[in-house]
Amino acid sequence: MSKKRPLECALDATVSSARTKMVLVVMARRGNQSGICFMSQRSIASEANCSVKSVERAIKELIGRGLIEEVVPRPKSRRSKTYRLLIIDEGDSQVDAGGPSIGRY
Repeated sequence: MSKKRPLECALDATVSSARTKMVLVVMARRGNQSGICFMSQRSIASEANCSVKSVERAIKELIGRGLIEEVVPRPKSRRSKTYRLLIIDEGDSQVDAGGPSIGRY
């Protein structure tokens, strides 16, 4: 079974509005393959063509629906809020998603 990319998963997600979908798509597009997005809400708003307040509402909905989660930053970190997309398709369930693999490069 092939693994879906974050953007494909975002497009398939069910949300309440086109604006919320656009916020999720921007986050998926700018996030890494593991679903981590380091964008500020202002940057998300700029790319989604909406206000920061709309992004705040969308993020609140996405967290409530279990589609993303906020990652707690390290103390004294100056980074933007970090979000993890929980919509990532993990592919084949037989693949071990546990700890580090020994001998794999």
